Amino acid sequence: MCAMRDCNNNSGADRHLSFFRFPSDLERAKLWLQACDIKENIPQKRLYNNYRVCSKHFAPHMFLNDLKNRLQIHAVPSSVLNITNDVTTDQSE
Repeated sequence: MCAMRDCNNNSGADRHLSFFRFPSDLERAKLWLQACDIKENIPQKRLYNNYRVCSKHFAPHMFLNDLKNRLQIHAVPSSVLNITNDVTTDQSE
C-alpha cells in the first residue's frame, strides 16, 4: 500500500506501478515523511522495512530508467499524482 496520504494504490491491484522503500538515510526519510504528510514518529527501521510510495508520486525526471522502477538518489515524492506515468494525452485537434 502506498504511504502517501489519500493514495489507495497497492502492489496487488496494479502490477504496472513500482513501489519504493523509504530511504535508509534519516534526513532523506524525513523529507519523504513530510511529503507523505505523516506526522507520527515511526522508527527508521520500520519506515524502511514497511513503508512504500508508489511511482505515481514521482516526477518523470526522478527516475533512472524508462521502466520507472529505479529512482535518482535525490528523489522525493510529491502528493500531486504524476499522471504522466500512465496517461498519454492527444494534443492534436
